[in-house]
Amino acid sequence: MHEDEPQHLEPDRDLTVRLCSLALSGGFAVCGVAERRALAAVPPRADPDRILPGYRSVLVVGASPDQVVSSGPYGPAMLVARPAETLSHIRRELESVGYRVRPVAEGGASLPRLAQAADLGDLGPVHMLVVPRHGLGLTLFGLVSDAPLARLTGTGVSESSQCDDCGLCTEDCPAMLPGSFDRNWCVGCGGCVAVCPQAR
Repeated sequence: MHEDEPQHLEPDRDLTVRLCSLALSGGFAVCGVAERRALAAVPPRADPDRILPGYRSVLVVGASPDQVVSSGPYGPAMLVARPAETLSHIRRELESVGYRVRPVAEGGASLPRLAQAADLGDLGPVHMLVVPRHGLGLTLFGLVSDAPLARLTGTGVSESSQCDDCGLCTEDCPAMLPGSFDRNWCVGCGGCVAVCPQAR
């Protein structure tokens, strides 16, 4: 536990529903929240507390390929105008009621792991989030804040969010070394995204 652990506040479900409704109507495919207690076991290098000391939650959204300009699965990604404005609007909403907000991109926390903690999907063998109806195709963005946002269900993901470990994403992956996936060897080819059976 951190010395600057924030005092407990009841999760604000109404605020969370409002923000995720904004996200889903503003161009994102999924929205969820990872509460601080769900991230208690993350290693120090991935702790959102490095991004915002005293944070309480991380709001995670996923954008489909048509909403993103990207250089590959692990490269920098930018949103097209509509979802980009939506994410800015969500940040302004939180700041307008007195909460501090920082983008996850500022600190190097793992967005797929944060999204998994928010119940948006499962981590696949290639360390990307597998989401029903979208497979590995969503690009994730996150906002760390000291707002007491609540974990939600029914925010764009079906009840069955399990990667079935079929192995298709690893068959021709250049980053699969004997026995494991090495992200450093990922070339952003998108082959894993194309073959994931969880995609529509």
